[in-house]
Amino acid sequence: RRDDFGDDCWEVLRRMLKGELLTVRQMMIEEVTCHLPRRILDLKEQGIKVSDRWVEMNGKKHHHKEYFIDFNETERVKNALINGLRFQKRKVA
Repeated sequence: RRDDFGDDCWEVLRRMLKGELLTVRQMMIEEVTCHLPRRILDLKEQGIKVSDRWVEMNGKKHHHKEYFIDFNETERVKNALINGLRFQKRKVA
């Protein structure tokens, strides 16, 4: 159900299902979320396989991570959503 995740988590999932590569900086600039790694963990805790990779910027040793969902997982998640996949709220310790 939509209300089991916050709006920012759903936006992250929606973008990745469209094939976007997401970075922390991009999500902050676009004011989607300031906590992309936490949103990624929320998705992973619900069984969604989110991949990541380190990317070199402008040939310099400064690296950042890009997060994405590969094609096979994208299709699995879309089908699960169509068939009523229910995400559960994260339990607070």
